[in-house]
Amino acid sequence: MKPRLPSREASLAVKALVVADLEGAAGVRSPRECFPNFEEYQAFGLPNMGKDARAAAEGLKAGGADEVVLVDGHFLGQNLLSSGLPDGVRLSKGSLLDELNAGGVGGVFLTGVHGKTGTPNSFASVTFAPFVAARLDGDIIGDTLFLAHLCGSFGVPVLGLSGDWVACEEVQWTLPRVPTAPTKTGFDRASVRHHAPEESRKGLHEVALKAARAAPPRPLKPRRPFRLELSFAEARDAEAAEAACAGHASRKGRVLLHAGSDFVAASEFAARFRRYIYDFMEFPGFPGLPERPCDVAAVPRFFEEARRRGFELAVQMHGSGEIMNPLAVLIGARRTAGFYRAGRYCPDPERYVEWRDDEHEVHRYLRLISRLGIASQGAALEFPLTGSDWTEWTDIGLERDSYAVVHAGAQLASRRWPPERFAAVADALAAEGLQIVLTGTAAERPLVEKVKQAMRSPALELAGLTSPGGLAALVARARLVVANDTGISHIAAAVKAPSVIVASGSDPKRWAPLDRQLHRVLYHDVECRPCGHPACPIGHPCALGVSAEQVIQEALSVAECVA
Repeated sequence: MKPRLPSREASLAVKALVVADLEGAAGVRSPRECFPNFEEYQAFGLPNMGKDARAAAEGLKAGGADEVVLVDGHFLGQNLLSSGLPDGVRLSKGSLLDELNAGGVGGVFLTGVHGKTGTPNSFASVTFAPFVAARLDGDIIGDTLFLAHLCGSFGVPVLGLSGDWVACEEVQWTLPRVPTAPTKTGFDRASVRHHAPEESRKGLHEVALKAARAAPPRPLKPRRPFRLELSFAEARDAEAAEAACAGHASRKGRVLLHAGSDFVAASEFAARFRRYIYDFMEFPGFPGLPERPCDVAAVPRFFEEARRRGFELAVQMHGSGEIMNPLAVLIGARRTAGFYRAGRYCPDPERYVEWRDDEHEVHRYLRLISRLGIASQGAALEFPLTGSDWTEWTDIGLERDSYAVVHAGAQLASRRWPPERFAAVADALAAEGLQIVLTGTAAERPLVEKVKQAMRSPALELAGLTSPGGLAALVARARLVVANDTGISHIAAAVKAPSVIVASGSDPKRWAPLDRQLHRVLYHDVECRPCGHPACPIGHPCALGVSAEQVIQEALSVAECVA
């Protein structure tokens, strides 16, 4: 009898996953085959990606897997077709994380893998866009090892992989028992020497078959506690990701840090930002820009590489442009666009718009894309929710619209409304029949406990117990959210959950939710707003100027409107 893939529970059927990417697939030889907006993507990229995934699936089936599930791991996850799959092979409707959460997975096979960002001899190398680099406990890792650690967090091993030889070599240094099937050798990011595609797929099929029959390798589990750092090309991208993490990560400039013992929670925000940004070139900094120290030696290489790529358009979105506009021109794109301050250098009056200090951030960027002739898709924010997010919400055991989320935390003390006032609001909402749910990060538990102790009514305390996606699902099904002007405010706006936001120290003209009927923003105007201090040095008048009675009145009004 053939050995079978192990399952985590003996009662579960043996299921193997094939996670398919495109860049490392056999036969893919041009960056244009990797982007949906090029004809080569449909003609060559997709067919080659599908053939690799099918070869792996057929090999796993032949090796003894009861069921094989294909997981689309490229770009938006909408590349593989479900038609024409062999018996016992199906296409997942979710992500790798969804399938792992569902359980019963005996092993994962990766196809189409590629090198990490910055690898000089790897075709189409990129690391989990929109990250410039990912570091786990100080070591730079690419997509492949990141996914191996994620699978290992569920006790699931990587059975084998195929793709660019650089990625295969990276994995074999860490997981020497994992078999690989190289498909190509890159000269640089845009040129490659292929192995014969059909021969590569025969080898891929054989590797998958043998992997299914062999004793599985040990899962790659991250050390606990671990430190995961994600470096972004722009500080604003890191800021958006920090908001999505809802307190589960801290940010310093362009670097987002998650330190803890739950690698699954750390990986959730990695999957949410892949649909918009495909690749990054790491900017080495420049004198006068505060976000990162300038690597002077790397500056000429950056602009040389940018000009070599021959971009059609470079969009400058780094503030008002006094420093960045000349640098945008040096990128060498055929056209540039962005913002300029009145009276300062404007590279192209046709495609640049004037910077306005008091403009809302959403309107600012919509005004820019309008100047570029791009139709607006609306001003609404977005936070995609997955099946695992909804499962987490279901497991909490709450009923939709039966509760209010009270979030007293914020990264800076200058942005926090007093906890006793949150408690007064929570008691008023409880008196109206709503269950009170207190949320926050693990580090904010003492603050959340202060709110709970000041309350007369019972409350469910979830500080540090939700993932970013689980928190977003919790917010999406709440009758109401009461919070400071912090990341959860943007989540509430994105999932269209009614909210009352107290803006202490922040600039509501730039950051408040745009729908002022669904989201009520209260603030006491002071001359020193927006505040640049971590803690207020003058007694916090902006926070104390908003009374609990004002917030209660708005909260009851919003709750009644959406009942």
